[in-house]
Amino acid sequence: MTREEFIKVLDKNGYTHDIEFGKFVVNGGEIFLDDIISLPPEISFKNRGSLSLNKLETLPMGAMFENWGDIFLESVKKIESDVQFYNTKTIYLDSLETLPSDTVFFNMGSVRFDSVTNISPGNIFKNSGRLVFSELRRIPSGVEFNNGSNVSTYYFDTEYWEGNIKGIDSKRLLNLMIKKELFI
Repeated sequence: MTREEFIKVLDKNGYTHDIEFGKFVVNGGEIFLDDIISLPPEISFKNRGSLSLNKLETLPMGAMFENWGDIFLESVKKIESDVQFYNTKTIYLDSLETLPSDTVFFNMGSVRFDSVTNISPGNIFKNSGRLVFSELRRIPSGVEFNNGSNVSTYYFDTEYWEGNIKGIDSKRLLNLMIKKELFI
């Protein structure tokens, strides 16, 4: 979808938008665009409520999410490069199976990955909230977990760990195992 086509959809639904530092920004309150199947690149959502884009299958290059509410991206199967999340509530990525190496999560809320089976080196998770990986079976070295809350998965011997915390830590053996890619 082009920026011009997206502006028409926003205007039709009464959602506000602006240009900030050359980037197209959607702002306002609650945003429900569940019929949208694509977005223009370099888009930023800075709305004060929840964001629902449940039919969207790909997050475009350079997308940024700085929402105050939950983000519902339940059909997203692909994330293009340089996508960033800085929102305050939960992100629902139910259909996503793989995270590209430069995806960054700085959420205050939780992130649910119900279908992710693979994460790439270079992924950065600096969430205050919980990360939930329902299908993840392997963590390669180079993935950075610096969370303020738990990381949970259903396929490891331990259900929760607190991430790759630098220095001496009660979870240092698990961190070494992750670094050596022992989870296969």
